[in-house]
Amino acid sequence: MMSTTASLCAARGVTFPRLAVVLIFITTVYLCRDLYLPVTDQSRIPTSLGADAISQAGTPPSPGSDFIKNAELPPSSGLLFDHSRPPYVKSSLLPQSTVSTFDSSLPSHAATLPSSQSPEANSTCMDLPGADKVMVLLKTGATELYQKLPIHLLTTLGCTPNFLLYSDLNQTFASHEIHSAIDTVSTTTRSTHPDFELYRALQQHHSSNQDMSKLSGTGGWNLDKWKFLPMLHDAYINSPSHIDWFLIIEADTAISWLNLLLWLPHLKASENLYLGSQNVIGKSFFAHGGSGVLISRPAVAALETLRELEGAETYDGRWEGITAQSCCGDEVLARALLEAGTALMGAFPIIQGETPSTVDFTGLHWCVPAVTWHHVSPVQVDAQWTFQTQWVEKYGWERPMLYKDIFEHFVAPHIGETRKGWRNLSKDRKIVRPPQVTEEGDGAPWNELQDEEKASVESEQACEGWCRSKGKGECKQWMWMPGRCYLGKDVRLGRVDDEGERDQGEERWTSGWVENGEGLGECEQVRWDVLLKQPGR
Repeated sequence: MMSTTASLCAARGVTFPRLAVVLIFITTVYLCRDLYLPVTDQSRIPTSLGADAISQAGTPPSPGSDFIKNAELPPSSGLLFDHSRPPYVKSSLLPQSTVSTFDSSLPSHAATLPSSQSPEANSTCMDLPGADKVMVLLKTGATELYQKLPIHLLTTLGCTPNFLLYSDLNQTFASHEIHSAIDTVSTTTRSTHPDFELYRALQQHHSSNQDMSKLSGTGGWNLDKWKFLPMLHDAYINSPSHIDWFLIIEADTAISWLNLLLWLPHLKASENLYLGSQNVIGKSFFAHGGSGVLISRPAVAALETLRELEGAETYDGRWEGITAQSCCGDEVLARALLEAGTALMGAFPIIQGETPSTVDFTGLHWCVPAVTWHHVSPVQVDAQWTFQTQWVEKYGWERPMLYKDIFEHFVAPHIGETRKGWRNLSKDRKIVRPPQVTEEGDGAPWNELQDEEKASVESEQACEGWCRSKGKGECKQWMWMPGRCYLGKDVRLGRVDDEGERDQGEERWTSGWVENGEGLGECEQVRWDVLLKQPGR
């Protein structure tokens, strides 16, 4: 038996010397494992990570960890705007070590931008002088949140160190906290007042995880007026003490971050200031909310002092009653600030209520920088952001963009030829042939009009000819449809003649221009001196 086993081992080539060699090799591999297997290198672990991080050092670093923050990143390929730091939310009031530096709502290419600690980041939009002194309050609604908010987070708010988002519900959008601006309204009012019908429906939809955009309609306007004053209270309470300015905008407002930061040094942050595009209802002068409202810290502090002296519950209840009787929340805000000693200072056209497509370009605007625009779509927000990016690449952060520059980029390339199916918003003279709607016309009876005026409605050539005959001082553009001829004294781009804007069976408008803006000239200096104290008084 023994000889049989030995013969088998010999046949397989297994001998005792060979076994000894194998055992020696295995022992050597085990004892020298540190030379070729990865180990935890204590010197490479930031001390700020603590014991938990050290115990996990063998796993890949997660986004936002110090490994990612301290990594050597590739060049930014000319991208100017640093998204590597998160926008301000309430969590940024916590110690920095507890706030994540990774924002999952940003596009994946954000990881290639300079880190907040790199030299490149110091020259980006978030680190510009004065940027950290501004708190932006963006007011929106739950029914439009997903349509209008994303573009702001991907553009301007990526440049804004401090911002708060307000709506009619407490929500979370990606990693961003959305604060309800109407939580302080009494339960009785929220439960019974007609303005809160949409609010009550939103609560039900939200609790059952339904699509709240299906509830869009006029109810949002009624609910909106209750947000202005409460959200300013909330922003003041939850803002760092170094904030000098509170800028209120809406989801269809576009900001030029460049122009805003160049404008603020011309204002005195130590004074009680309340600025905006002036509007009036009765005897109340107020800043139009959608155009943007800029308020200095002392002005808000004065308002908050009154609230504290009266008692927050009593004060809020009193203004709740005033809000119920008012049409508009921006008008209520103006009255509250005036009660605290701060009157409106008109800032039009620096703060603008139109879009580049609808605004009238005149000598009054030409050399003025525009800080805000209103009624803009997400596409227009993106277009203006892109233009600002290109502008800064060419001129840096020291040269503001004027109305002249906006005109040359967004308007001039599109007004060289007659455009069919287009409304250029001409409205200064209106000739309408009976029996069409006579209310559109200038009021003069048809039989009292001059022959040239009557003939202008016959063709687009006749309408253009009438415009040219009046001279560029009186007519810079025209708009024609069979039976109608409208003239405009100022240049506007306008928009596509949407079928929904016309009566059934009507033909589309044709528009033309006889002035391309060259007559407005060059700008020798920037005009910041357009502020108007207490308009109408």
